[in-house]
Amino acid sequence: MKTNIIKNSILASLLICVGLMFFSCSKESELDRAYEEVKIVGVKINDVLHYPTYDGDNTIVDMPAGTDVSNVALELLVVNGELQGFPQQLKYDARKPMDVSLVGKNGVNKQGKLLVKSAPLLRNLIIEGLIIPQTDIHYSASSIVVQVPELTDLKNLKLTLEFVNGEMVDFQNGVEKDYTNSVPVKVKGIDETTIYNYDLIVTSEQVGPALIKGMTINGIETDSVQVLANNVVVPFVKGLSNFSNANLSMETGFANVVDPSFVGTGLNLMSGNNKVKITGSDGIQMEFTIAQPKLSLVPKTEILFSSLGLGANDLIGSAFSNGSIVIPSHTTNVGMHVYGLNGVRSKILSIQGLTFNHSLRQVASDEKGKILGIALGVNGAAVNVYKWDNVDATPSLYLSHTQQSLGLSYQPRTAGITITGSLDGDATIVITLAGKTDVVVYKVAGGVLNTTPQKLSIPAAGTNYFEVSALPNGRSGYIGTWVNSVIANYGLFSLNNTMNENFKISGQYTTANKFFTYKGRDYVSYTIFQANRGMIMRLIDFTNGELNAFQNPILDVLMPSNAANGNATMDTDIAIINNKLHVMYSCSNIGIRVYQVEE
Repeated sequence: MKTNIIKNSILASLLICVGLMFFSCSKESELDRAYEEVKIVGVKINDVLHYPTYDGDNTIVDMPAGTDVSNVALELLVVNGELQGFPQQLKYDARKPMDVSLVGKNGVNKQGKLLVKSAPLLRNLIIEGLIIPQTDIHYSASSIVVQVPELTDLKNLKLTLEFVNGEMVDFQNGVEKDYTNSVPVKVKGIDETTIYNYDLIVTSEQVGPALIKGMTINGIETDSVQVLANNVVVPFVKGLSNFSNANLSMETGFANVVDPSFVGTGLNLMSGNNKVKITGSDGIQMEFTIAQPKLSLVPKTEILFSSLGLGANDLIGSAFSNGSIVIPSHTTNVGMHVYGLNGVRSKILSIQGLTFNHSLRQVASDEKGKILGIALGVNGAAVNVYKWDNVDATPSLYLSHTQQSLGLSYQPRTAGITITGSLDGDATIVITLAGKTDVVVYKVAGGVLNTTPQKLSIPAAGTNYFEVSALPNGRSGYIGTWVNSVIANYGLFSLNNTMNENFKISGQYTTANKFFTYKGRDYVSYTIFQANRGMIMRLIDFTNGELNAFQNPILDVLMPSNAANGNATMDTDIAIINNKLHVMYSCSNIGIRVYQVEE
């Protein structure tokens, strides 16, 4: 019993303390609120609550355009004070500002205005002699755009406009006027003070939703733009430029307005994620995403396989050399054929003093046009690589290797050869071995070849023809292209310095690629054969070294053909010719194309 009395006593004491604390906190809160300013925080109009904005001591409520506010029930919700001399829930003519007096609990009173605003609304528009559907009249907060039939004479039109909640102050209805250019229209609002300004535009051009019709990127005009899902816009440009630091302007739909916050200078268009908001002539704003640009080019050179005079599957390699095209052949006039960019064969490279078994099979050139031709390598013979300084030069033996020198258990046969850099300076030569995973890498430093190669292995065996290109000196890694019997194991590969896979795009039937650095950016070209479609030619800006570059080529075009390619033989090369970047693609049984990718 005594224990219960003590417990009850303690409980009572706690409740008293809690009560005192609550009273103290409530009193403190009430005192704090007393020092806040009096304010209208809500306005009920015909029992619908609206949240106002403020301009000094004036309270503003924006209603939809054309709303009748001439006889509305008003109730003002006030905090930290009281409304004085303004009877609540009565009917008011709210077209003009109304005086409002507020008495604040902090002793500060306010005298202001209540402004219920409803902008003018275009009720009717008539053009004498024409029938204009409502769908062809586009009205927004700042413009009235009217689409009229083609061939309408805009110089002599009579228009009649009628507004709800507004009265025109400088426009005469039914008077003949020239509407070749926009005509300003001023409308006085229901408060008889506010002026609303509109551009009245009459046009026979197509009007409506926001639209991007074209772009100019670094001074180069697009020849088209493609709008994909979710308003993603792909610009197709007629020449390469620095898309990572681009100045961009847009050609938009008629009477479209680009959001002034959009800045079109210094854009990184390679991100593919630049946003721009555009308001159409229908008054609706849309947001567009500018995708990574793509090149839209006309071939500078096209040579059909049938005109080369080669045997089936014999267009194995191709390379640039100072404005000429060099291709090897083992079926017709064994040697290296030289073509001009006009598509005409001019000569065969000198084979004076050469010793090779089963012809020269593959070719590559460095960034200065020096040529390396490599023999296939059969019957235990050495695999020789010969060098031509240009298409008029006499060849010399550049390097040679054998099964024994490479420490192999099989006779090496050549699959492909690539050069990154300059043989007169620093370069990397990569020779792939047919039907194997083995790759032989030679280094050139200061123009001197290290005849002891590094032997590496790709992640999956290639066919008789495949290529690996080295990244430039000072950077580690490679680009690989090969095919085999497993779709998931072939395609375009990014490889590290030991040729382990970084990432890939699999399932692409490709055995040729070229890596080239130009004006501080890295480019990768590669050729794809697709049955019953032809030769697909792609160019990648690989400066960021990431997978999304593989996924978004800046050039992606097709040379149509139904011809087969039984040996998966194809090639590609990149070179500077006449101070412009050029890319070449070749595919057995289909042909050769050259693109000048700069204007």
